[in-house]
Amino acid sequence: MSQSVLDGSTRILQRIPLAAKLYVWLPAVIVFLLVFQRPAAADTIYTYIGDDFSIFGQPVNTGGIPNPFSTEDHLFVSFTIAGPPLVCITSCSIAATDLCIGVQFPNGPSHGCGFNVLGSLQTDSSGKIVAWSFFGCNVPPSDSGCEDELIGTTSGFGKGNGDFVEVGNFFAMGSAGTWFRNVQSPVPEPTTLATLASGLVLLAGVARRRWK
Repeated sequence: MSQSVLDGSTRILQRIPLAAKLYVWLPAVIVFLLVFQRPAAADTIYTYIGDDFSIFGQPVNTGGIPNPFSTEDHLFVSFTIAGPPLVCITSCSIAATDLCIGVQFPNGPSHGCGFNVLGSLQTDSSGKIVAWSFFGCNVPPSDSGCEDELIGTTSGFGKGNGDFVEVGNFFAMGSAGTWFRNVQSPVPEPTTLATLASGLVLLAGVARRRWK
């Protein structure tokens, strides 16, 4: 038997154990990368829809200017929390960067989001909102207060119960509405996918060098 045949047989025998090992540790490393990466992000979106306004007021001398609000308008509040739903048995301040409170006409928001919006809420053990208080200004205030440009909703904190909005001396009020909660589907984080891809490329490179 020639030396070249023997060398070829030796290389084949050396490759067989390596191939067998690849079937074991390559899937194991992939599983390790998937399990120990950071979990996917899932935000929780909260939305409040108030009841339609039912009480209205305006000054006596309006010069013929009608009240800008009607029985088809209501308040809305929205904000997003990064992560799972809140569980706040006592009271939590809401400082989300996208916190929004405004008046909604039938065809969409009228005033957009208010200014200087502050909020707090309380939940039960399941995360359902049972008490809340959100206030802001309809327009940018000329001083530290909102003066006659108020907007807010409150319920369960001993400060009344319902929604209100005021523009000048015109105002509208309605009963407290309903909160809705939407937990978004998790999306794989870019770091997780990048780490998995780099790990697979590294393993492929090692295997290629060993098989040469």
